[in-house]
Amino acid sequence: MELQPLLVPEEEGKTQPEKIMQPAVVTGYDGFGGVHDNIVWNQAEGWMVYTLHNKVIFENVKSREQTVLCDSASQLSTIVLSADKRMLAVAEGRPNSKTGNSLIYLYDTQDRKLIQRYTFHQRGVQSLAFSNNGQHLISLGVQGENNLAIWDL
Repeated sequence: MELQPLLVPEEEGKTQPEKIMQPAVVTGYDGFGGVHDNIVWNQAEGWMVYTLHNKVIFENVKSREQTVLCDSASQLSTIVLSADKRMLAVAEGRPNSKTGNSLIYLYDTQDRKLIQRYTFHQRGVQSLAFSNNGQHLISLGVQGENNLAIWDL
């Protein structure tokens, strides 16, 4: 894949020609077939979290220090950050070879620790969403399972 330059518009109130910002590859992550959400970013605190096959990588954007939060037995399909950015949920896109069901992992982003594991979906999870108040998590099963679960956190 070739990265294309991005034209940056003039700053407000200044008359200067457009600048060309050269793109750079920040990091690589898998897209699980390109159909799921696999990266979240907390710009204010300078970190991002993304999936890489069966791992969840927490990365400090400035120092590039990486911490592996999860090493699942199945490929991870989706990741979501709560509105207050304190909780992170990650789900498996296929059944876990150890449990037979697809797991959902809930993490505390400040401590970078696992809070809870949930299991319900048998074929995989394609999407996750937190409620606005962060008290519930919604998970949607993959095609063929057609289940939606609402978790009371």
